Amino acid sequence: IARAFTFVFPSEDVLAEVERRADGRPALIFTHHPMDFETSGRGLIPIDTEWLQRLRLRRISLYSAHVPLDCHETVSTSRALASAVGVPAQTPFAGYHGGHAGVHGHIDPVPFEQFAERVRAACGVDHIESKRTDDRVRHVAVVADGAAYPALMQEALDAGCDTYLTGAFRVR
Repeated sequence: IARAFTFVFPSEDVLAEVERRADGRPALIFTHHPMDFETSGRGLIPIDTEWLQRLRLRRISLYSAHVPLDCHETVSTSRALASAVGVPAQTPFAGYHGGHAGVHGHIDPVPFEQFAERVRAACGVDHIESKRTDDRVRHVAVVADGAAYPALMQEALDAGCDTYLTGAFRVR
């Protein structure tokens, strides 16, 4: 392997860019999800068979580690997000395929807007969606991926969390 590429969703545009950058040398694509996610209504889109054949001919391997990245006890996506926003991963929760997709922990109480700004800065985004009933953040549950599920939210509430941070952009 001469080059390695990492990303979350293997869209056709991204695969074409990998193909261009590999420049005929053997390469590895390491991706979180095994398919693209199109947000205009089509949802999850599998990699076309022609693309898989094309990558193989160009000696570009594709490896997806969805559940291991969601549930790893040290480097999970939720633990990475929790760390980025200053939440200690004190307790795992959100059981998922034999592991846990989420963590929660206590922080020194901060105003909600201050915590929201911390999230914006850590994620490099200008806008976040929020709903709040309290102006202080003390106990934060973090499930980085698409975790806008009522059962997981209830589990966080039952654990005493007052804030729920997820990468989901809408509640299903």
